Amino acid sequence: MIKKEKIEKLVVILTSGVSREDAKKVAVEKLGEQKSKATKLVDDACKSIKQAALRDGDNEKGTAYLRLNDLYARSIKVQDVKAALAAQKEINRLNETFNITVEKEETQESQQSEELAKIAAHLLPLELAGENYPLHEHARIAADLIRKNIDD
Repeated sequence: MIKKEKIEKLVVILTSGVSREDAKKVAVEKLGEQKSKATKLVDDACKSIKQAALRDGDNEKGTAYLRLNDLYARSIKVQDVKAALAAQKEINRLNETFNITVEKEETQESQQSEELAKIAAHLLPLELAGENYPLHEHARIAADLIRKNIDD
């Protein structure tokens, strides 16, 4: 079995909830990998998972929600309360993670808006460009004037 196939198998194993340590054991015992190379193989599988999430994170989140909701519904249907509770806990964890990410993005946007307001407070009173010009144009003109005065 080639390395790429082993990584793909480990991705499936890791995304099904197996720990990194157990994945290393699988790499050695089931995939025939040497112990010294098993850690690297599991690390490569983890990188592959991260890259997939970066490429299409929103789609992955949506897929996760759908799968978890389906698992919850199936568990309730067969009256498997433990599985339903586990699915609900994962849904809650996913929601919490998503909300934290959204809050961070909103905080960053708020900080950027405040920073732009401060920059505007310094530049606009100088009346370097018309009041309808965008802030970046005021900044460009100010930078040109500074460069000109430094050179003189």
